Amino acid sequence: MKVMRCRHVFLLLQVLLIGWHHGWAQDISGGGFVGGADTTATVSLGSHDLGATKTLEIALNLWRSFVSREAARLAGNCDDYREDLNTSSAVYHELQSEEPNLPLRPSRILSSAETGLEPPIVEIGNVPMKQPRGSLTGKIVYCSGGHGWTCDVTSTSLWYTQRPLSYGIVEDYGNIDQLNLFADVLWRCGATIVPVRPLGNQPIERVIDNSNRSHVRFEGRWYNSRSPVYYGSVTDRIPYCFAIVSTTETAKAQFRPFLPKSDYYPVYCWARDGGDRVPQTYRIRHAAGLTEILVDHRRVGKGWVYLGEYYFNRGSEGYVEITNVVSDPALADGRHVVVADAIRFGNGMGDVNRGGGISGYPREEEASRYWVERMLPVGAPPVFDPWEATDQDSNVGSPPRMSAYMNRESEGSFYDRIYLGFHTNAAGGRGGVGLFEKDEDKRPTDQVEFARLVAQQLNEDMMTTRTFSWPAAWNTRNKLTDSHINFGEIRRDALNNEMCATIIEVAFHDDPLDARLIRDPRFRLVAAESAVKSILRFFKSKNALAADPEIPPSPPRFRRAVACTSSSVLLNWDPDNDNKQPTNVSYRIYYSTDGLAFGGGVDVGQTTAVLVTGLEPGRPHFFRLVTNSGAGESRPSLVLGARCSGVTTASRHLVVSAFTTFSEDVILSQTAPQGLGSPLRGGGEFVRIIPRKMNAGNYVAHWGKALAEAGVDFDSCDFSAAKNIDIAPTSYTSVMVALGKQSPSESPFDDAFLAKLDAFKNRGGSIVISGTNVVSCLRHEDRRVLGMRARQERPRVNWLPGATTESLHTRTLLGKKGTSFAGLEFALDVGEGDAYPVAGCDGLRHAKGQPLLTYGSTETNETALMWLPPDRRTGATILAGFPLECVQPARARSTVLSLLLDKMVKTRGTDSERLQQRTKKPRPTQRNR
Repeated sequence: MKVMRCRHVFLLLQVLLIGWHHGWAQDISGGGFVGGADTTATVSLGSHDLGATKTLEIALNLWRSFVSREAARLAGNCDDYREDLNTSSAVYHELQSEEPNLPLRPSRILSSAETGLEPPIVEIGNVPMKQPRGSLTGKIVYCSGGHGWTCDVTSTSLWYTQRPLSYGIVEDYGNIDQLNLFADVLWRCGATIVPVRPLGNQPIERVIDNSNRSHVRFEGRWYNSRSPVYYGSVTDRIPYCFAIVSTTETAKAQFRPFLPKSDYYPVYCWARDGGDRVPQTYRIRHAAGLTEILVDHRRVGKGWVYLGEYYFNRGSEGYVEITNVVSDPALADGRHVVVADAIRFGNGMGDVNRGGGISGYPREEEASRYWVERMLPVGAPPVFDPWEATDQDSNVGSPPRMSAYMNRESEGSFYDRIYLGFHTNAAGGRGGVGLFEKDEDKRPTDQVEFARLVAQQLNEDMMTTRTFSWPAAWNTRNKLTDSHINFGEIRRDALNNEMCATIIEVAFHDDPLDARLIRDPRFRLVAAESAVKSILRFFKSKNALAADPEIPPSPPRFRRAVACTSSSVLLNWDPDNDNKQPTNVSYRIYYSTDGLAFGGGVDVGQTTAVLVTGLEPGRPHFFRLVTNSGAGESRPSLVLGARCSGVTTASRHLVVSAFTTFSEDVILSQTAPQGLGSPLRGGGEFVRIIPRKMNAGNYVAHWGKALAEAGVDFDSCDFSAAKNIDIAPTSYTSVMVALGKQSPSESPFDDAFLAKLDAFKNRGGSIVISGTNVVSCLRHEDRRVLGMRARQERPRVNWLPGATTESLHTRTLLGKKGTSFAGLEFALDVGEGDAYPVAGCDGLRHAKGQPLLTYGSTETNETALMWLPPDRRTGATILAGFPLECVQPARARSTVLSLLLDKMVKTRGTDSERLQQRTKKPRPTQRNR
């Protein structure tokens, strides 16, 4: 031991001398870990003299790295760390007066047998929701998306993506988009998710440490830990707090941030793992209520663990609460604890500075290395190899090393956790490839088998018959795996052989046909589900799954929501007719007041219709459905809703959800000015796949809230249901078709739907159609909605599209002079609001149409909103060449609809007047006297 210490001192002296001689240009403030444990992953010789203090810091850093091998080995032994129960404690009463516990009302289902009525009656309660239980409950999945923005620390100090632009694809971005889709499937399967590159798309961050007493409150008895490993700063007086668990809640800690913007935020927890931990309950208070998540800190800790993504309102009403309650009485033995250390909301913007400035990009768009750097605790052994000279080099090994560091392998088995990385290939070829190490001694146990499974599963799923056609034929490779080198991300030594690991190359982005597939979000969904299937098959082959490997089922087809009274809504849906749909499924209803935040989940069994009662009268109510099975929870259905004010009026409207496209037609684009592929390379435009900003399926809520604000009632349905229900002017003033960015190739205006609209209009009802492809979806022969006859070869009016998606990219709508819209100005969403970035709106021209809104300038004559007035026999038609849901802010949508509703009322008269006119006997003429 003395010899070892002397050697360490000698190395330290050498490092000090070298440091003084050269004067390294390492930016310690940018390179240091949060919490004071600095990194030496990159050391660049330069001409800048940083002075004695910084040189000493660098030298100390290097010294720590030189001795880290033994330190890392010894650190592994502290996985069994247990809290000292003899430390000081305090009893807190900080939460009682601040926010009293509200009584929880469970959901209630009255079956048809109880009521004698059909369908069953449901009352939505406010009990906490939970992460779905499924085929991966109890499993931990460590995962990453390769590459990302990286600093060139050896020459330019510029930031660059590690892969170039190719056929609209930048792999660094494609990988993180794929990782997000994968994590969504994992979540619905019940897995614990540890992303080594952050999830979601949220540049705002709020990180709350236990030492931040402005945002952390305690209740009950909490102890101060003496752990040398914790999140925070070396100056923290208390590393973190812990409480002894109980079968009844006697202690809780609440982390409450101030969030500057209402939005979706990924939420993470940080707690040290140990032998005296438990499956710890985290309660997330979001805009729709409470959700409870369990994280077993006997198995994972010392880094950010994903708790899910939630919609939070602006302000400080949202929080994460840690409770000491456990369900297993065996754990309530006075020796097991819960830990309150740190909670993160959002990902934030990159802040690592190597001397040339920060990247300017959100953390999720940067390489994994920087996320790892910012989550390591005080007291952590070095994770980065000091001989990896560049950030790109050290990025390769960051995910597996951090995964091994966070993993407590002494609890559970080798097959309770797994690692999967996502990439796309550029080696000249096509198809999916699973990777394993070239050298057998570098391979984690069973790696070859896992690599073959992920590629085999993807090939099987891509060749399965589907209800749509791929934009390019899939290529099934003869060789499904590759091992021409040793891949740093999945090496046995980096992972300490604590779990199996592979990389899936989902396709080749340097091939134009594969690139077309990669740009298709449906392919990305298949790749995500396929990766989860391969993990399940792998675990099953090792007898680590109790049931057959399955992924969650498909969502139900939500057909209709009808307000029956001011406090009840009738919901109808159909099962998905997927041939692979399990037979033992049930359905679950989620409720929302705004269509963004959903809570109140209630299982309703196998029924396909329910009457939801006990709702707050007079306000809009929105719902979405999921299908449940033993495998987990499906993706959510589209959102439908209804409102009944309880006042008998002649103004009631049917909103038809007709935006179903989820293909390359709705993908997003992003532009980088430079650095795509190397520090000195140029920029360009590339594809992003972020479903919530492409087609969230909740646009009925945007229309419904605007209608409710205008004081009118509405029901809603999908366009398939609209073909089969009775739509009469005696029931509805108008039918409003929310077309969104629907692709013309998927136009909803088939013969059945058009016939329904035509009949409604000919009986005096008004029609509103809004979307970016109104002209294209309403083909020449289909324009009966304008009062044209189906067999008429030429329309009686001139109808021409005034612009195309390439020529019209406006963001402003102006009211036309001489109309009720005169003097008004509206903005369209550029991607910052709660809809999607709109572009390529339709310009409208019609000989009998009256322009109400124009694009950008009143002089352009490019009509955005057109009124086709009613005649004696038919109702009015209103056409918008833009999606109403993209008008910002939300109150502006209400203004647009209010003005249109006024025109409908003035020209329509009451329903009784219409019926009277229609049933009045014709006046006799001279001819028939």
